[in-house]
Amino acid sequence: MNLFRLHCHYHCKTVLLILTVGAVTALSAVSPSHNNVVILGGSGRIGTAIATHLIRRSSALPSSTGKIILVGRNAEQGQRSVQEVRDAASEFSSDGNSFAVEFKSISDVWDSKQLSPLFHNAAAVIHTAGPYHNRYPIPLRTAIETNVPVYVDVSDPLPYLDASLELNEDAISSGTKALIAAGAFPGMSNLMAMEAAGSLPPG
Repeated sequence: MNLFRLHCHYHCKTVLLILTVGAVTALSAVSPSHNNVVILGGSGRIGTAIATHLIRRSSALPSSTGKIILVGRNAEQGQRSVQEVRDAASEFSSDGNSFAVEFKSISDVWDSKQLSPLFHNAAAVIHTAGPYHNRYPIPLRTAIETNVPVYVDVSDPLPYLDASLELNEDAISSGTKALIAAGAFPGMSNLMAMEAAGSLPPG
């Protein structure tokens, strides 16, 4: 399957999940024609933390011409977030890589017409702009339709996850590797706790 679901009700190997998340930072393996990393909810705490982490791992990003694009609604907050990411990551930038960080303002991250232009030539889309309740996974569907190689989100409602999993065949056809429900609850932290607990001696 191209869609991976992180949920404590599913028995997945932590190492597989880590490798899947690693696909986001191991972007050098992605086609050179895909250079940008798009972060929906990019001006939020999770979005800026992800952007900073990616720059710190700059040797794994696809090329020196790539961009990290923070996406949100508030332009003023977005520009502050861009500066925050630049400041936090400046000491980690390597001599061979200098990645632009910019902000794109859109009115609705659930509107495929606004998302599609941003997703073209993207190496990865990371969707942190919840809440996901009573939503359909339009960002995932748009990523699949635009052949984005890597998609990650932090969704959690079960109906949303089920709707995402229904897109699996389309993801396979488009070559999109998608990791859904990669957030703290439910997510990898639950599975790592289970893995750690399983390694403890009885009693």
